[in-house]
Amino acid sequence: MPGAGPSFSEVDGNGQYIQATSIAVITSGQGAAVVVKGSPGRLNSVVITAVGTGTLTLYDNATAASGTVLYTFAASALGVAYPLSLPFRNGLTIAAPASSPAVTIAYS
Repeated sequence: MPGAGPSFSEVDGNGQYIQATSIAVITSGQGAAVVVKGSPGRLNSVVITAVGTGTLTLYDNATAASGTVLYTFAASALGVAYPLSLPFRNGLTIAAPASSPAVTIAYS
């Protein structure tokens, strides 16, 4: 079409949305694995909403807290935001021990 500007896609090369389409609130003291998404997607950001003393680990896994580590968070300051934009191929599962911080996760 004459005069039309460039068009921009909102998905990456794997067909996953670049911008977050969902959020998950993970409370501190979970003491277990938390499946956030059981299919491919993109981890957009993590915000610390309550301080913990333990480590929070995010995995590329649809069902368990094992396999490929996407990111690990040590105890951190309240309100710290981590803009990540990391794709995951299988799913997103978090290992959240009882001493882990509370976080809000933006993903697609």
